[in-house]
Amino acid sequence: MKITDAFVAEHEELYAWFDQLEAVIPGDVKTLAEVKIPGAELASTLYEHAELEEELLFDALEAEMGSDESVRKVRQDHTRIEQLMQDVLGHLEDIKRMGHARRTLLQAIKVARAHFAREENETFPLAEEILGEAKLLELGAQWEERRSKE
Repeated sequence: MKITDAFVAEHEELYAWFDQLEAVIPGDVKTLAEVKIPGAELASTLYEHAELEEELLFDALEAEMGSDESVRKVRQDHTRIEQLMQDVLGHLEDIKRMGHARRTLLQAIKVARAHFAREENETFPLAEEILGEAKLLELGAQWEERRSKE
């Protein structure tokens, strides 16, 4: 499987998770645990996903192209999403800050959706063009090996 296809599949799983959280977070959440548990799980999953994208795909793109604005932007997106998720988790110890945590979690999801769209519409097609199918398959095998160890 090409690495770009693997990441699109991961995005699809995350989109479904986002949909569930967006349906519940605005009104149905009553306790910190209801935000903290899915927030921590989502933060971990997004971090692992971003780490693999950066180490496998973005590094390979930059090795071929040098520093590129589009890759720099998606790396910045990763940093922004991670900061938002850390903000969410940092406010989940104080019941008075739950509203902020909920709003920030929804903002992180919004940013992640826009980021995934950028990758799917810009970064992944660029990778297809620059790296070619053989390299994408090789990176896909590395992705599969890394995921099988988790």
